[in-house]
Amino acid sequence: MKQFLIIAFLWCVLCFACTHSKNGEKPIARVFDKYLYPADLEGLIPIGTSKSDSILIVKNFINDWMQRQVLVASADENVDVDKKELEKKINDYKESILIFEYENELVRQKLDTVVSEKQIDDFYNQHKDDYLLHNDIIRANFVKIPNSNIDLMNIKRMMNDPSISTFQLNNACKRMEQFSFDDNKWTSAEIFPTILQNSFPKTKGYIEQHDSLFTYLIQLKEFLAKENTAPKNYVKDQIVKTILNQRKVMMIKKTRSDLINETIQKGEFEILN
Repeated sequence: MKQFLIIAFLWCVLCFACTHSKNGEKPIARVFDKYLYPADLEGLIPIGTSKSDSILIVKNFINDWMQRQVLVASADENVDVDKKELEKKINDYKESILIFEYENELVRQKLDTVVSEKQIDDFYNQHKDDYLLHNDIIRANFVKIPNSNIDLMNIKRMMNDPSISTFQLNNACKRMEQFSFDDNKWTSAEIFPTILQNSFPKTKGYIEQHDSLFTYLIQLKEFLAKENTAPKNYVKDQIVKTILNQRKVMMIKKTRSDLINETIQKGEFEILN
């Protein structure tokens, strides 16, 4: 009798799934009268994802979908929503997404992303007052080495040997936690311990400091205190982003204006009484 009931139950489930199939697919989850199908999971799992991670992603998606359907159903039942107003908001949101995607694709295809050094210089010179430092910065070669590292003495020797090239220092320190041998690059002083930060305004040349875990070796070239104007090289990436963003805004604004003018010229833009 028990075996008969199990078979009957499985048969009912199978019939139910077939009854609610869509495009030949059987549903994989249901909440009230809403069904989730395999096609709804298309593109969910990134290429190269492991089997275990894929299973977890699918489980989480199904669980989130089911919970969302419960909340939507409860909201629909308990909240008095103006259906016309809701439909208007949905339509407005849809239109906003379409415009956003269109303008993003336009920017991706046509925006000039080349920013010359002259453009960077001109922008920097015009907006110097906007680039005040919020923290101290230094221009230096430096390396942070664990005190237990067997190469510590060798790195010290190399840092004090003017015949050693930047290339050699970079190779010797490539496994270190933190290092830079580009003394044209400005670095925030905040990445260093307080004891080193305090010595920067008073010291130039070779500095060596230790704490319980690390040794800090620094060849300090220049120090610049906060509230000073930031050097161009320190804010160069920020300037490039600003220039590109301005171009993007201008491009979108011009595209909108051109489209409206074109529509007016075609006689397809009018206010009707």
